[in-house]
Amino acid sequence: MAEYTVHVKTGNKRGAGTDGNVYISLIDINERESQVIHLDIWWRDDFEAGQKGCYSVKSGRQDLEHVNQIRLWRDDNDAEDTWYVETVVVERCRDKDKSIFPINRWVVANQQLKLQEFDSVLPQFDKNKEQRRQELETKQGKYRLKVHREGLPALAADLPSDEAFTIEEYQLDLKQKAKMIGFPTKLAKFTTSKFETLEDFQNIYGYIFKRPYGLERWHKDVEFGSQRLTGCNPTLISLCQEIPQNFPVTPVMVEPFLEGQTLEACLESKKIYIMDLKILEGIKCSENRTLCAPLGLFYVDNNLKLVPVAIQLFQETSDINPIFLPSDPEYTWLLAKMWFNNADASYHQAGVHLGLTHFLMEFVAVVTNRQLSPSHPLFRLLAPHLFKVIAINNFALKTLINPGGIFDKTFSLGSDRVNGVVGRVWANWNLTREGTLPNDLKNRGVDDVNALPNYHYRDDALLVYGAIEKYVKAVVAGIYDSPEKIIEDYELHKWVYELKTPPVGPGLKGLPETIATVNDISSIVTPLIFQASVQHAAVNFNQYDEYSFPPNYPGFMDGQPPRDKSTLSEKDVVRDLATKEQTYDMMLLTTILSAMDTKPLGEFEVQYAYDPVTLRALESFRKDLAEIDRVILAKQGARGNVYPHLNPAKIPNAISI
Repeated sequence: MAEYTVHVKTGNKRGAGTDGNVYISLIDINERESQVIHLDIWWRDDFEAGQKGCYSVKSGRQDLEHVNQIRLWRDDNDAEDTWYVETVVVERCRDKDKSIFPINRWVVANQQLKLQEFDSVLPQFDKNKEQRRQELETKQGKYRLKVHREGLPALAADLPSDEAFTIEEYQLDLKQKAKMIGFPTKLAKFTTSKFETLEDFQNIYGYIFKRPYGLERWHKDVEFGSQRLTGCNPTLISLCQEIPQNFPVTPVMVEPFLEGQTLEACLESKKIYIMDLKILEGIKCSENRTLCAPLGLFYVDNNLKLVPVAIQLFQETSDINPIFLPSDPEYTWLLAKMWFNNADASYHQAGVHLGLTHFLMEFVAVVTNRQLSPSHPLFRLLAPHLFKVIAINNFALKTLINPGGIFDKTFSLGSDRVNGVVGRVWANWNLTREGTLPNDLKNRGVDDVNALPNYHYRDDALLVYGAIEKYVKAVVAGIYDSPEKIIEDYELHKWVYELKTPPVGPGLKGLPETIATVNDISSIVTPLIFQASVQHAAVNFNQYDEYSFPPNYPGFMDGQPPRDKSTLSEKDVVRDLATKEQTYDMMLLTTILSAMDTKPLGEFEVQYAYDPVTLRALESFRKDLAEIDRVILAKQGARGNVYPHLNPAKIPNAISI
């Protein structure tokens, strides 16, 4: 009779399966080893991609106790036929004693893989140090950093085989979606007339494409203010305590909009906020289109709503750079807001979205694979949040933000100017300052919920950030239960060093000078997981609602922004907006980008960690997220603007779209 049942799960990667002969031996806590066991069911095609196999085996000896190590290998029958294993579970038949080995590796022909139970071990305690060293050397050859375009951070030099989409299904899925949405888009292009009025833009929704919430809210000042708090870029609004010299707003200009209060009193009572897009100054758009670098002044009114009271479209004061006010002619003020939003949209896509989520996390993913062994507990903690990011970026660079691609067609900035914005953002961004949410909110002066209400991004993101931080600290404290373990973990220190000083391109700023405590480690890991999950959800999944109705948040503006306060008409507004074809392309793009197809935060596509410390922390994390989800859902009814994007059930673990 069988003594053990061995469960083997082959991963669902391209080329993961094998036709080779697979062998295993079991090693117990006393270093006693079983006979070599051939895993085979004669009538079955074993070890195909995504397949689970269950094998009843004999150990060849009766004195084995708890199995805490295994050797696993395959023969050289077709030496090029590597095998990707996700997990091996060894279960003793008589008492159901179970040992779990998360493999998450390629097994090369005739190369034995020896692993400890849970395969979560610091390098200084690994019983297989030489195997670990060789494995990291191999990975460093596959995961190489390269600066592909001047201004961009270092990304993967090419797509490692481990990172390719699952048997191309994901790429196929995206292409199928594009076709499904693309057909009605093409049909709609030919069945709608040229956009000559703002109403023409509105008439295209409701049949094929849903009505975005921007369609209803776009022209109102209160909704323009709300975009700063719950739109695609909710991370730039700051408390204003002193009017900048290059934004010469006077009391006479804005006090008519301050509900009987003085500007000085509003500044003192935290009622005035500012957005400054100086970072865009001097950025040239494709085809000599104009990109503003605006400043906006906002006021929290007696209804606790944030409203704009002044907009200046360029940084330097001059006669042709007036300060626009809500009392200006209707379409002049409207056009000033739209040019402001065009600049914000450019910064959002290139800086906040691409630069600080997609490119940031690809850089982190490459460095993590280069410096942390798959057996490292921190690798296993981070891996679910690095899932697919290299592959989706590789896909996007070739098909979305490539020259002549859909980004060129729908955004004023153009794909060739993205680099300049990303480079500036990367140079200024600091993991401790901007990357650590509580610090960022405090530094911007927007952490006071009474002074700035209805900042749903802040309120929801803080809840989830706190849960992530608690989860990370529980895992890290369990891994490093003594200071010596941190000091002696040479992989950890190499990982942090390369994050700071990669072999090519700029590194991350704001990492601790030395890594000596649990807090030092969690202060890096927590914000990185936050950027990969919560922050990406915040800046990605409301894109259709914001962008698809061009007047609301125009990615593309043509012509020139207003240079004086002359009375403008609806025709002037429509003239500067996207064409019909650009509008439908934007609807197609943002429909795809706003779709969530992966599992929510805490529920992983691939589970990497099975050690008791992480499993306990993960169980607590999931309970915390479920409670946060209930809290946020309970708030939705009282909110003027529904903000579902940071409900934990709607936040993916990683950047997979």
